[in-house]
Amino acid sequence: MAEIRIAARLYDEDLLSAVKAAAATYRARLVHWSGVVANDSILHDANVVVLEALRTDTALQDLQAAREGCPSAEIIVIAGADASPEDVRRLFRAGARDVLSLPVNHEQILTSLGESIGPGQNGDSNGFVLGVVKAAGGVGATTLAVNIAGHFANPPRSKRGDRLEPLKVAILDLDLQLGDAALAMDIQPRKDITEILRTPKRLDSHFLDGLMERHRSGVHVLCAPSKVVPLDAIDANVALSIVDVAVGNYDLVIVELPGAWTDWTGTLLRRADHLMMVSTAAVRGVAGARRVLDAAAEMNVEPGRWSLAFNRLNSVLDGNDIVDQARRALGSTVIGSICEDPAVRLACDRGRMIWETAPNTRFAKELRPLCNEITQMIESKQYPRAQRQLAR
Repeated sequence: MAEIRIAARLYDEDLLSAVKAAAATYRARLVHWSGVVANDSILHDANVVVLEALRTDTALQDLQAAREGCPSAEIIVIAGADASPEDVRRLFRAGARDVLSLPVNHEQILTSLGESIGPGQNGDSNGFVLGVVKAAGGVGATTLAVNIAGHFANPPRSKRGDRLEPLKVAILDLDLQLGDAALAMDIQPRKDITEILRTPKRLDSHFLDGLMERHRSGVHVLCAPSKVVPLDAIDANVALSIVDVAVGNYDLVIVELPGAWTDWTGTLLRRADHLMMVSTAAVRGVAGARRVLDAAAEMNVEPGRWSLAFNRLNSVLDGNDIVDQARRALGSTVIGSICEDPAVRLACDRGRMIWETAPNTRFAKELRPLCNEITQMIESKQYPRAQRQLAR
């Protein structure tokens, strides 16, 4: 594996110490320099560039010079305390991977570098991370997430009798206040994510495995709290660590995000290998999806990583033309259009997957193409353990 190189232009000694410690954590080579960005050859081979901007009015110029010097590097800008929200947005739009405003602590540096280096650069993580985002409340995101997980953990047979090899699948229900994946699967959790919130330093593969509940389909679930917990009870570093540990244990990790955006939402959006927006074709759903996509773009989440899944469609009112209009308004690829089906509610009330109770219903038939799209995403990322072969 190629050595990871971090180039840092820092003037503050505390910042430099924090970056050195983070580089050591990721086993990266750190080169510290000062001077004009564009004239320094250090940038050419760097994977990540960290820039401390002494002046807000020159931060954008420094960023652009760094991009010209090393267009393939991820760039983190540390802006002054006087940087306004509009200054930060300009830096994101100009291509910054992350923007941190002074004062900055060690945990923020560690998290930002971890995101920029990316999964798999250090370690044996092979899992594929699918982020599930709600365009609005009541769009059926949990129902889709649960049944997608069941499809991969215990694949249904095709009409020819073929059956795909099962994957090891996890659902991380990070909706700390309204998460109901456990309820949808009729699981009464003995433990949940609050165990991590109490003692985040204990988080490792063994600890996470002890918190996961196993559904009869084979899906493992990290359950949301049984009581309402403040969204700021978890920070970006802990949220990212949960996902990073999970991808070392599972082939497919489905992360269900809360409807309310938090300080750590952007971190997980950028961490996911792909993002599925669940919406309806109604005006309310499309408007909510547009707001989410715009907010994600300001957080430097690439538009190409989004796909749309239209759920709970009315078979009479929501024709192909309505779905097509919604797709054009949002500008993202549609990987699923699924109509309302009474069989889904019956399956959820029994805590079962649609594949167990009614595999030939309309919902199941319309969900299969969506799962096939996800299969192609997994295979295109070349995750060795997630390559799916037909088992006769």
